[in-house]
Amino acid sequence: MYRIAVCDDEENTLKYICSCCEEILTEAHIKHKIEAFSAIKELERKLCRFDLLITDIELNGENGLETVKRLRAEGSFLSVIFVSGHEEYMKYGYSVQPVHFLLKPISKTELAEALAADLRMKKRSERAVLKSGSKLVTLPIETFIYAESYDHNVLVHTEDGVKIFRTSLTDMERRTEGCHVCRCHNSYIVNMRFISEITKHSIILKTGVRLPVGRKYGSLLQASFTRYINGVK
Repeated sequence: MYRIAVCDDEENTLKYICSCCEEILTEAHIKHKIEAFSAIKELERKLCRFDLLITDIELNGENGLETVKRLRAEGSFLSVIFVSGHEEYMKYGYSVQPVHFLLKPISKTELAEALAADLRMKKRSERAVLKSGSKLVTLPIETFIYAESYDHNVLVHTEDGVKIFRTSLTDMERRTEGCHVCRCHNSYIVNMRFISEITKHSIILKTGVRLPVGRKYGSLLQASFTRYINGVK
């Protein structure tokens, strides 16, 4: 699932960008969700839900660039596409490494190119954005082995050790959707890249760890793993 937040205080521009994104992604058969916002304040607390932010720089006294600077300072790798009617903002916008800077009026072709660039980058380096306290932390999917629910936390087992996040397993499953990660039990999700063998009641990982398979997850796990090894999304 490709989740996009679009923020602009001009209603017509906001509707236009959302409509173009909808058309572009539907035509490309990319599963997506687009949410529209007219102010940064109503969006800030929700940013960890999204894969991409498309935002104007000037928003009724608010500043989209400053918001993104704060996100970068907190360690967020959220993809950003800036839009603006002022070309002079380009030299400031690139300091936070946006995917693209689009000048108004925005063309659908340029927007499609910007979305394609972001999707290419995500394909090269899949990451999950998780919340740890007040900070957003990025987890490279290639290092993620499995996660388990424990005492209102999620213990994430990676090739670099165990990390603890104050979140739910359901939320983490949502954030890793589309990254070859699958639920195998009420208390576990697993990266299929590390699966060595699946039996009726357990998974044996390449690390030697054995995880339980819940009764209601067995069929879905088998189907998901078969698609994975056959290279089918």
